[in-house]
Amino acid sequence: MSKGGYVVVMREGKTQQFFGDACPEWRKQAKLADTSRSARRTAA
Repeated sequence: MSKGGYVVVMREGKTQQFFGDACPEWRKQAKLADTSRSARRTAA
């Protein structure tokens, strides 16, 4: 993972997101929002 990136890990059917140290705050907020694509995908 690069300093400004993120990675999604799936364990036992659940996903977790990890962000690099230099990942922009706006990207973190967008990825963690309830309306984000990944939030809608993992809600089912």
